Amino acid sequence: MADFQVDLNQLVTASAAWGDAGDKLGQAATRAQTIHDSHNEVVWGIFGPAWSTQVAAAAYLHDRLTEASNEAHAIRDVLVHVAKVYGAHDQDFAEAIKKLQAGM
Repeated sequence: MADFQVDLNQLVTASAAWGDAGDKLGQAATRAQTIHDSHNEVVWGIFGPAWSTQVAAAAYLHDRLTEASNEAHAIRDVLVHVAKVYGAHDQDFAEAIKKLQAGM
């Protein structure tokens, strides 16, 4: 069986990094939405098709960035859960060792 080790500090650091990435992606999605929502009052004339394409691209970016933000936060949540579970197991194991040592 492979030697498997978990560094709880690294899990916590990684989860925070994924959370930060999710936040930044969420901010980018908001910015893409502002492009989509801006200049609705302008009559674009011959530039109308180009602006419509820009608005569609902004909507697409918003949707993908929102998806990415949600997934990054989901990864963060999984890493936090894993860190909590391993931390609890480590604590239980440490307590069991202390009880065994006290009995000797």
